Amino acid sequence: MDDADGGLAGGVTEPEHRLARALNATGLAILGAAVERDGSGAVSPLSIGLALGMARAGATGPVATALDRLLPVPLDEAARLRAFAALTARIASDPASAAEEDPHWAPPSPTVVIANRLVTDLGFEPLPAYVADVARWFDGSVASVPLHSDGPAAADRINGWIEDVTRGLLRTVVEAPFPDDLVAMIVNAVYLKARWSHPFDRHQTSDAAFTLLDGTRVAAPTMHGWADGRFGRLDGLTAGSLDYEGDSLEMVILLPDEGHFDAVAGALSTDVLDSVDAALASAALDVTLPQFTTETRVELADVIEHELGITGLFGVTGLDRIGPELALGEILHATRVTVDEEGTEAAAATIVAIALTGLPLEPPVRHSLHVDRPFLYLIRDRATGAILFAGRVTDPR
Repeated sequence: MDDADGGLAGGVTEPEHRLARALNATGLAILGAAVERDGSGAVSPLSIGLALGMARAGATGPVATALDRLLPVPLDEAARLRAFAALTARIASDPASAAEEDPHWAPPSPTVVIANRLVTDLGFEPLPAYVADVARWFDGSVASVPLHSDGPAAADRINGWIEDVTRGLLRTVVEAPFPDDLVAMIVNAVYLKARWSHPFDRHQTSDAAFTLLDGTRVAAPTMHGWADGRFGRLDGLTAGSLDYEGDSLEMVILLPDEGHFDAVAGALSTDVLDSVDAALASAALDVTLPQFTTETRVELADVIEHELGITGLFGVTGLDRIGPELALGEILHATRVTVDEEGTEAAAATIVAIALTGLPLEPPVRHSLHVDRPFLYLIRDRATGAILFAGRVTDPR
């Protein structure tokens, strides 16, 4: 599309589409690098991307260049910031204020809460222009806490904020004591709760065989039901899509053929998802899907630098729009995803450390979607394609 601000299907603008695609690409690369080959886990491309976007808004010089390599958004700075604000506003759906006005009001499905915060140590004052950008483009608040004079109290405040946003799914994300040179943290939290358009009948849930990567067959609690969705076959995998109530979100399941899990997981990218989307067609699905809960906690600096090859990002002075002589420290990412008969509840938090320079680093055809071996999944916004959570399940027990 020639007009960079032109509209796409569903009213999504071209800048929103470009940003969502960039967030997806980075998040999927991190999933592949951060989650063990034979392990279950998940990341939130949206959460990671928003935290990186806030960091990019404060970055200059080589740090800005490195962040652009990590999160390559083909937009100029002003358009990128507008796209962050527009994408967040489009995806978020927080029923809290409406519920306060009417206690009998039932929240819509899905509920997506997105919150950003800049946490600073007592005595450290970020530049006013950066604080204004965080508020304007990321709807972010600022909180001052005693990172060094009372680390446990500071940790309690940060964790308490994350716990509130994530409805208690994530409780202890940061711990004291903090590094001596830490002066601030960029914090993002995302919470999702969504009901299936066609919930599974709990009475139909029973143990069923699930084949692990090593060929071992185990018994896992498995849901069964019929649902309208989408179905497709590609070389090496079966794909299916299940809608959530409200039709704004979907779960895309990628079920590699036996012996193909490593190849599919290793190649997962936005281009592969384009092929999946082209193959998916409306269908009535006979679904068997294991219940599962995954919890993931990963420090991303080493993953970004050594697995993704993005150098010159950590421990390098270049956050001059936040303050002088500042560098990026560690990036901590935590998720929890639960899938059951009712739907999905998930949360993510991403924390970017900011330190003084020198901080260490047709009529539908019925198809069967029987998920009885390791698989991958994506929970994404249907209009923009933005992936809120991406994960792999190798053992659902």
